[in-house]
Amino acid sequence: MYLNEDGRLIDTNKELVKGNVIANLLDQYGLNWEVKKVPLVQAGNGNETRFFGTVREDTQETFQCFTNQYSIYQNSELAEIVLGVANELNATETNCGMFKGGARVYMQIGMSDKYVGKDRVKRWANGLNSFDGSTSLRWGAGNQTISCSNIFTPQYMKNALSNSVKHTTNMREAVAQSLKIIETLEAQEETLFEVFNRMATVKATTKQVHETIKLVTGVDVTMTESAARKVYSTRKINNGNALTQSILKEMSYKEQTLWGLFSGVTHFTTHVAGSDAIREESKMMGTLNNVDQKVFNELAAIIA
Repeated sequence: MYLNEDGRLIDTNKELVKGNVIANLLDQYGLNWEVKKVPLVQAGNGNETRFFGTVREDTQETFQCFTNQYSIYQNSELAEIVLGVANELNATETNCGMFKGGARVYMQIGMSDKYVGKDRVKRWANGLNSFDGSTSLRWGAGNQTISCSNIFTPQYMKNALSNSVKHTTNMREAVAQSLKIIETLEAQEETLFEVFNRMATVKATTKQVHETIKLVTGVDVTMTESAARKVYSTRKINNGNALTQSILKEMSYKEQTLWGLFSGVTHFTTHVAGSDAIREESKMMGTLNNVDQKVFNELAAIIA
């Protein structure tokens, strides 16, 4: 036992166990490394500037440069928050990963499944952090339809309560902040799944399918092949054809509904669109995520 800086009595055995659990989680997903701030110097004279580079210690990769005001939130700190939240929620499943060599890191907590018609949808609470300034430490939501592995990460809280976790040395406070954010996300998820289930009962017209394909790819699939080749590049035509096939595939067992149509889009963005190297990141926080959200907004407006 010992007293920490806040005057709290700390059980060293419990702290050791907690440290081992955190280390094991980070080891499992290749995230057991730290980032340090390294002073940047002027070329020629070697004088230090007011800028610092964020450098991954094990690979020496530099992610971005900042002033000394930038505060680093290490993977171990995010893991401690995630495990603390998982413990409070009695959640047993976690998943982690990184993008761009560790410039962006995510840690997920498995939430209770929901259903859209006969489709079981796996839900995640996503803890996100970056070392390149692209995002603050924040929480989001992610959904994966089990039957087709399609993923949709809704863009919650764009103009509402911030889902960022304030930097604090008090881990209890960070966990409490996170739980409040996740509670809000859960309420928004209820509304989201109400929309999904209404979409599953509304027939999608051929016109709506064609409009959706054009919204995503820019291609009018009602044109003849010869006419299309005069207007669109081969790449655009291929994307239009690929999205059409994804929609037909999803509708074959989700029926010709708005849910089947939306699932066709998320199948395309999850498995086909873009580059294999960046697709997962783009689905979570990039261009493909924007595509999904744009289509969802259009289809949700139909049943509003």
